[in-house]
This record gives sequence, structure tokens and C-alpha cells, in this order.
Amino acid sequence: MSADTWELIKVEADKYLETMKSLKKDGLDYLSDLTAVDWKDKGIIEVVVHLAAVNPGTDPRTGFGRHVRVKTEIERDRPSLDSVTPIWPGANWYEREVWDLFGVDFPGHPDLRRIMTPEGFTGHPLRKDFVDQRQKRERVPHTR
Repeated sequence: MSADTWELIKVEADKYLETMKSLKKDGLDYLSDLTAVDWKDKGIIEVVVHLAAVNPGTDPRTGFGRHVRVKTEIERDRPSLDSVTPIWPGANWYEREVWDLFGVDFPGHPDLRRIMTPEGFTGHPLRKDFVDQRQKRERVPHTR
């Protein structure tokens, strides 16, 4: 599927949850991805959500009907966006991943904790200004 087949909706952060509920009511019943992009120079983090309507037979290649990409910009200094896990339960792990790797808080999430890095890890490794403070490990060559 090419990018030009996706409808793009840009949503202000304060309208995010309302818009997402509306999209679900409009038949977008499948959340296929939720991720983020750190735009350090712009001072924002952009949360990107991919939604689809599961309408068998609509598109013989995918089985999906309408495809929507939702983009929401939030302040990089205090990134926070309402959780959509109550709307699409499959967003649970995606939101945990975005919190862990980018530091975006999702108020309303049922269990927001690290998923990719170990408990006690400091920082969010996909932020552009992340500096790994862990002690460097010595590389040991593999021998047979």
C-alpha cells in the first residue's frame, strides 16, 4: 500500500481524544500503529497513529476500507497526550513503547511502564538529545 492512499488528519492536542472517539464511531475500528517522531529543532514531538476500517472485500489487497494517518504535535518539554487505549485496547503496548522510548505521557493509560528498556533505565533512547550514561561494555570477539 502506498503512502498516497492514506488520508492525513492533523489534530491539535486538545482535540485529540475527541477526534479519536469520532474516528472510531466513523468505522475506523483497527489501530495498526502508534508511534512518535522527535522534532528536536522544532521543540515538538509528533505522535502518529495509523487507523483503518476493516471492511472485507473493500480492497482485495488488504481487506481494509478507509485508511487514516493521524498526526498530533505536542510540546517536547512536557510531552503528554490522552491515552486511546480505552478506545482501541491494542494501543496499550504502542503507548507504552512511545512512553519508554520518547517520554510521552499518556494520561488515562491503564499500565504505563517501560516495555523496551529495563526498569530503572534513565532517559528515553529515541529522543534526539539522549546520551547513554551506562558504563561502556568491552566487546569480546566471538571465537570458534
